[in-house]
Amino acid sequence: MLLSALPLLDFHSSVVPQNAWVLILLSYHGISETR
Repeated sequence: MLLSALPLLDFHSSVVPQNAWVLILLSYHGISETR
């Protein structure tokens, strides 16, 4: 699953700033932990 997502991350990394991805990942993990 992560391997298939790597291309997407690499593609978006050129469009979306790294900081934005960090915030998205942190918020996603935070929501998954609260559930």
